[in-house]
Amino acid sequence: MSQRFEGTPHVTLFSVACERAEESLAAGREWQDRLGGRLRGYVTRLLPDQKQEVDDLMQTAVRNAVEHRSHAPAEDDGFRKWLLNIARSGCIDFLRRPRRGERLPEEEPAASTPGPETQLRRKETSEQMQQALSRLAPELSEVVRLHHLEGNSVAEVGRQLQRETSKLRRQLKDAYGQMRGWIGENPAA
Repeated sequence: MSQRFEGTPHVTLFSVACERAEESLAAGREWQDRLGGRLRGYVTRLLPDQKQEVDDLMQTAVRNAVEHRSHAPAEDDGFRKWLLNIARSGCIDFLRRPRRGERLPEEEPAASTPGPETQLRRKETSEQMQQALSRLAPELSEVVRLHHLEGNSVAEVGRQLQRETSKLRRQLKDAYGQMRGWIGENPAA
């Protein structure tokens, strides 16, 4: 650390490095010495498997900070957070980019008709639901039927049955819990 910039806030060093050509090299080195380790550690923690990319991402973060220096906070603590946020955004952008030679998986076309296994599973599930529904108390059964099977919202069911929605939500929770228990007892039925 040079005596010339000792005690100078990070933000001031950054400004000097960006704007004063004659002092920029020294200020840039000082700024790198002070914040470079923190920035490197932060980027390394965000991308632990990308050691080769850390330097590039650090340079990109600094370049972006220089380009957007007019938005830099004036206080030192806010400046560090601002810089680390720029680095985090760069890491996220890096992770979103496709890698060379990497291909995105092609989507398989959706089958127009379900296969026999899917049809069998749906039939079994429907039978289990009907059995569990028949075991419920009539009041709960009606609420489940209106909401789940007919697709009404809880508010619509409340209007139809003239009940409060909070009570209906509790009843649905209780009914679904009971039904899960019964289906879990006899999953193959």
